[in-house]
Order: sequence, then C-alpha cells, then structure tokens
Amino acid sequence: EEGCEGSGSFIINESFDFTISDASCPSEADGSINIYNINGGNGFAPYSVYVNDELLAGDVVNSYEINNLLSTTYQISLTYQLPNGTECALSVDPITIDYSGNVYDCIAVPIVVSPNGDGTNDEWEPIFDLNTDIEVLILNRWGITEFYYKGNSDGFKWDGLASENGNILPTADYYYIIKFNNHPTYEDKTGVITLIK
Repeated sequence: EEGCEGSGSFIINESFDFTISDASCPSEADGSINIYNINGGNGFAPYSVYVNDELLAGDVVNSYEINNLLSTTYQISLTYQLPNGTECALSVDPITIDYSGNVYDCIAVPIVVSPNGDGTNDEWEPIFDLNTDIEVLILNRWGITEFYYKGNSDGFKWDGLASENGNILPTADYYYIIKFNNHPTYEDKTGVITLIK
C-alpha cells in the first residue's frame, strides 16, 4: 500500500508539504519550517518528527512547526507505523534555512567586556558571520588609542588588553570604532564599551 515492506526496514517516501521562514540574521535562531499535509492524511498518524536524526516531537497528526532555527541545512524525516507494526519513514531532500537580513544590519556590538575568567563576557566579539577586513580602535576617555587591530573580522575578539604592553586595561568606559575597509557603503560602528575587571 504505502510501499513500506519488511520488518524493521525504512522505505523513504516524499509525502508531506512544508514552508520555510528564513532567519532574520545569520546568528539569530528565529527561522522555522512548517510541515503540513503529512502523507495526505492517509490515517497512519501519529508521526514522530526528526530533525537531523534527533527526535523533536511525537504524536504529530497532520502538521507541525519547527521553530528557533539558525540559517543552515536541516534533514527532516517523519516515522510512523503501519497496522502490521512495520515502521516507515517520510523524508524530503535537505531543507535550507537562509537569512533575510543584511549582515551589516545584523551586527549587534556588545557593550560590556569582563575578562575575569568566569565564562561570561570574557571577550568582546563585536562581529559574527561577516568575513571582511576591519580596523578596530579602542580609545580611552582622553581619546588615546589603547588597543588597535587591523585584519579579518572572522573570529576577532578582544580580551581587554592594551596593544602597547599587553596589560589589562583599568575598569572604565572606552570608546570603540570599527571600520569596514572592503565595504565603502558600511558606515563605521562606534559606541561605548565598559571594561569591568
């Protein structure tokens, strides 16, 4: 009937529809996949929903929404049992969640760094998901450059150390400037960061 034969075997059928809502930014887990019209309502519910081989939900009848997804590729499959106990699977090709925003607009610069080794805000990482050349200046309240970086944004972090001598800077508010050298349309990001020891 469903083409699912043999005890314990899985036959893959493409038998559900889905819609995708992209994530707003590469690092935001706000994308979703809405699964509906599962197997055309053939009466074999309930279904178990798997995302990348991990069980996400059981007892699904005809539709299910998978939320809080990052922009990446997901393998969605559903399993169900025939009346004779044979387990079957429904699957589709991998589904990709993209992001709908401009990466520059997605930059949210943290306002605090506390490099004290407690695992919270130990490093200042202002840019995610943008691989470009940048310059970063950290200035004290008198406008003197305490830290300078020029290089790739991918993986850039600052741990509160001064460029000149490598010493930890004193607790204070500092002014930052981030320049995007390869993107003339990207305005400099500026603001205040508080360093707490």
